Amino acid sequence: MATAEAEPLIQAPVAQYIKDVAEYLQGRSTDEVLQTMSRNLSAYSSIEAELLQQKARMMGKIPDIKKSLAIVELLQRKQDEGQSAVFDFSLAEQVYAKAKVEQVTTVNLWLGANVMLEYPLDEANNLLSTSLENATKSLKDINTQIDYIKDSITTTQVNQARVYNYDVVQRKNKPTEDK
Repeated sequence: MATAEAEPLIQAPVAQYIKDVAEYLQGRSTDEVLQTMSRNLSAYSSIEAELLQQKARMMGKIPDIKKSLAIVELLQRKQDEGQSAVFDFSLAEQVYAKAKVEQVTTVNLWLGANVMLEYPLDEANNLLSTSLENATKSLKDINTQIDYIKDSITTTQVNQARVYNYDVVQRKNKPTEDK
């Protein structure tokens, strides 16, 4: 794994806490407001699901990048010391072979989309280090977005409950016309 492309983060308007329900409902029906809140809650939930998928993908990429970087660093160290390195290669499931590599100056890195390129060790190290930094930053940004969406979900749910309860109280206090 050579690069960790930052996926665009999803933007959503923040859910505002309703301080005064009576003022907020002025001129609007409770059902209309609750339906709007329900749609917003559904949108927030969809955004959260997408962000959680992005987080899972990024969390899968980071260990691969770290592993590749560690191997490149090992090869650089061995080359600088003039030593060979011994690796176990998987030939098939549960079948491995030992290989001794000497004087390694380049490595092949998968870039994605069935593309593999050969890089000198220094360039590979720089590329992988940059990819790791970008992936870590992207993961942090995704976590920030998830927190933002969770706050919006919670605020919307609280607002829904407050509007619903306000409506129940208003209906209960409304004088009956049957008398």
